[in-house]
Amino acid sequence: DVLDKQPEKIQLLYCLGLVNYFVKRDFTSAMRDFQAFIQKATVGNTFGSSVTFAKQYLEEVQASLAGDDVPPILSSAAM
Repeated sequence: DVLDKQPEKIQLLYCLGLVNYFVKRDFTSAMRDFQAFIQKATVGNTFGSSVTFAKQYLEEVQASLAGDDVPPILSSAAM
């Protein structure tokens, strides 16, 4: 696993979150990935705009897991 060998590459967590959310529709994994990315990026004060998008996606994932109808934002500039 790349993250095991290079844990400083936290941007990979954001990418995994995007794949799990938008491609695989695996909301549980997407939530885990976005939460880990937000936590690590916030501590390091890095990837500001990606953190903003990750927080938005995390809210959508949590709403989806709760059964709320959330429209997908596939046209987002972060993609």
